[in-house]
Amino acid sequence: MSVCVLVIGYGSIGRKHCKILKKNKYVNKVYVLTKQRNINYKTIRQLEDIHSINPDYIVIATNTSQHFK
Repeated sequence: MSVCVLVIGYGSIGRKHCKILKKNKYVNKVYVLTKQRNINYKTIRQLEDIHSINPDYIVIATNTSQHFK
């Protein structure tokens, strides 16, 4: 079983989620939606790119006030 996960946001909580997901033996791909550069995960830059990676799970790790955006 292989799982692809997208983490939206790479602040302190997003980083924690990525670190935990990377250790999970069932998760083989972790992508991050962020504008930050030079991080240790594959990144996408805009919501429209979600379709190209087709994640099994999405973690929303932005400020609560930004979740709807």
